[in-house]
Amino acid sequence: MKAKSHIPVVRLKILCFCNGNIGVFHDSEQVPELQAHGWLGAWLEKAESLGYNPEGWIIDLPDGQMKAKIFKVQDETLPYKFTWEIL
Repeated sequence: MKAKSHIPVVRLKILCFCNGNIGVFHDSEQVPELQAHGWLGAWLEKAESLGYNPEGWIIDLPDGQMKAKIFKVQDETLPYKFTWEIL
């Protein structure tokens, strides 16, 4: 990823939410381009790169109460391969 020269990042606050998403903040302002696909999406793409097929998996999320079902994204114009539905 290329650095954004107009955003002098000194310190970021990154929140990893139980639903698989993340929030990224700089000086209390959100940085949307750094929170596009969440920690769960990154993990699913890593699993696929190791030869696993996450499509259809049902996983327990960290709060111990929510579950998510994994879907392969059909739109190749999107910058990610997987998404999920909270069950």
